[in-house]
Amino acid sequence: MDLLTVDAQFLTPISSSPKNKRSPSRRAKSRWEPIQEEKVVDKSANFSYETVKYGGWNKQFSAGKSENKENTLSTKFSFPEQKALNKNATRPAKRQRLSNGLNAAVDGETSSDSDKEQSLTAYYSAAVALADSPEEKKRRENRSKRFEKGRGSRPVKGTCQEIEKRYLRLTSAPDPATVRPEEVLEKALIMVQNSEKNYLYKCDQLKSIRQDLTVQHIRNELTAKVYETHARLAIEVGDLPEYNQCQSQLSTLYLEGIKGSHMEFAAYNLLCVLLHSSNNRDLLSAMSRLSAEAKKNEAVKHALSVRLAMSSGNYVMFFRLYKTAPNLNSCLMDLHAEKMRYAAIRCMSRSYRPTVPVSYIAQILGFANLLLTTEASDEKDVDGVEECVEWLKAHGGCLTFDNSGEMLLDTKASASSLYMPEPEDAVAHGDASLAVNDFLTRSLA
Repeated sequence: MDLLTVDAQFLTPISSSPKNKRSPSRRAKSRWEPIQEEKVVDKSANFSYETVKYGGWNKQFSAGKSENKENTLSTKFSFPEQKALNKNATRPAKRQRLSNGLNAAVDGETSSDSDKEQSLTAYYSAAVALADSPEEKKRRENRSKRFEKGRGSRPVKGTCQEIEKRYLRLTSAPDPATVRPEEVLEKALIMVQNSEKNYLYKCDQLKSIRQDLTVQHIRNELTAKVYETHARLAIEVGDLPEYNQCQSQLSTLYLEGIKGSHMEFAAYNLLCVLLHSSNNRDLLSAMSRLSAEAKKNEAVKHALSVRLAMSSGNYVMFFRLYKTAPNLNSCLMDLHAEKMRYAAIRCMSRSYRPTVPVSYIAQILGFANLLLTTEASDEKDVDGVEECVEWLKAHGGCLTFDNSGEMLLDTKASASSLYMPEPEDAVAHGDASLAVNDFLTRSLA
């Protein structure tokens, strides 16, 4: 062998590799192919006693000399091999995603497609056999029986004959001796309808009736009458949370085909969504659920007219509809009348100059009748004007008198002095009823 050839081989670094040579890319593996664990080869043992010559520099490594591991690796190998070695040394072993029956690779050789299909078939066959086994079926039956017990599928048959009964929240299984049967509940409903006591007492009695109906699984026309009665009382006093509970139950009862005042409560639901919800999606959803028959009903047509007046800001039309509202639509509109009146008086104070008669404002804002024909209506009109005067004073309106003694609103001065006062019954926790004593005690007084 030529000496130059020997020197060239000796001078060539052992771990060096051509720069223009790329490492072979990995073969794409199938998702069903088991992943083999890569074995880390310790290359440092092959070069621990060799002398490597780099650019005229000779470095001797011996086994008895202890050096830092990182410095040893960086000296023995070039950068590409060092990077590969560190990557292999720190790579965690990958967990097999398939079961033992699917590990068909032996001595590093991958299994064929037929072997994998057979393994999958065996695996799923074993799973199906386990699901159909008698032990698994028995376990599922016991679990379903446990859930049926939790739901209380067996209704209670009441034997109590008391017509008047307080409402108490159930903390255990209902006792049949304290639950009233259907014929007694009918008498209790009539008693509540004819009672002259306040709303809190009636609400307590109706919630007790609803509880007895629920535990006995009674869902018929009596159930619809109870919820309708409670909903109407809640509307009259402005108890929207209680009304919403009744309305949700009534919607379910009507869908089950139980007869009731479906059109009346369709109008109430539409007004509630319109006046007391800031989400237009809820309003569109409520309007889309109206049937062709419902849109011809007078109460529903009135509710749709209220929606048109509010969307256009027509306060004159709003208070005309307020005076001619059917059923209890005016009670729901009354909850929004304060805001509408305040918006109207602000608009009038910016539009009219220099003054506006208070009698005209009382008619426009719904304090007085629009048509004055009889003596009775004249007396009511006077009462409406006085109520309007009190309302204007409470909201910062500036009142004056003309030469004839008629009371006027100074619009220029009122434009900067109007304000929305705080409600008189406002409390810190947001519920005025929590600031009173036991309502049952007050109802008996």
